[in-house]
Amino acid sequence: MSFKDYLNESQDKIFVAGNQLWVAYAEGSGTVSQYKETYISSNKDSNFDINASKISTWAKKEKPLKQNDNKKLFELPIFDVGKSPYNDKPKSLQYMVVTDEKSTVINFFKSKKEALAWLK
Repeated sequence: MSFKDYLNESQDKIFVAGNQLWVAYAEGSGTVSQYKETYISSNKDSNFDINASKISTWAKKEKPLKQNDNKKLFELPIFDVGKSPYNDKPKSLQYMVVTDEKSTVINFFKSKKEALAWLK
């Protein structure tokens, strides 16, 4: 394995497998939480999720599909249970908008058009 392949392999990956939202730092390793198809937040409200702040950190390093002020649009690959972003192609794509203000809010969308509308 080349050094470049090693670096690509070790990058954090954000994905959904089954109904679990993964923030993975290696195959089979990472933080997992219940995937809520609306939004998650780093604020201590009913949609609080530890992964919100981890996704926010990840989003600061990654290139978004589109950005508007403090909102960034990313693809969110969806996998069947037992499939992996390290070896398999996603079954489908959804989209997430990461908004960083006083707290982080991550909104999830089934269509890119809907997600782009959220950026405005």
